[in-house]
Amino acid sequence: KQWYQRRVAITAGRLDDSTDVNSIKLEVTLPKYLSTHNIDVDVQPRYVKVEAESRTFQLVLNQEICPDKSSCQRSQLTGVLVLTMPTAKQTIVPEKVKKQSFREENSKFVKKQTSKTTAFLEVDPTKKSDLDFGNIVNNSLKSKPLSAKRTVIKEKVVSDDFVDDPDVPPLL
Repeated sequence: KQWYQRRVAITAGRLDDSTDVNSIKLEVTLPKYLSTHNIDVDVQPRYVKVEAESRTFQLVLNQEICPDKSSCQRSQLTGVLVLTMPTAKQTIVPEKVKKQSFREENSKFVKKQTSKTTAFLEVDPTKKSDLDFGNIVNNSLKSKPLSAKRTVIKEKVVSDDFVDDPDVPPLL
């Protein structure tokens, strides 16, 4: 029998140094079913080298990195190898202050002003005669109450030849 060696393709997925100023992310695409025992990653201050089954991928970096603080993770789902390498020269970046929206600021202000006492609207008794809603519909036009329209249901007469079976439950 002859054993055929499967060829392995290593492709650089993405080099990202714009998201975080203090680190460089390198995504290397490897085959999904390649064992991690066959992958060798060498991180040096000026270059990164990935070897997988006699295939080599090497990348020269434009910044110095800290190899001791670098990390390497592999996705179990896709097989992508992600190398996170912090730079040697760390720059301090101020945190972005989240501006509160106008609505949030006003809601805090309104919540502080509300009191626990309930205020009722007072109506002037002299104006009440003009706004009498009880006399909108004339009494003569009102319909009769619904209770007067009910009809009585009469029971059906049971025939003489009817036999009541005790095994059958009653219909309700």
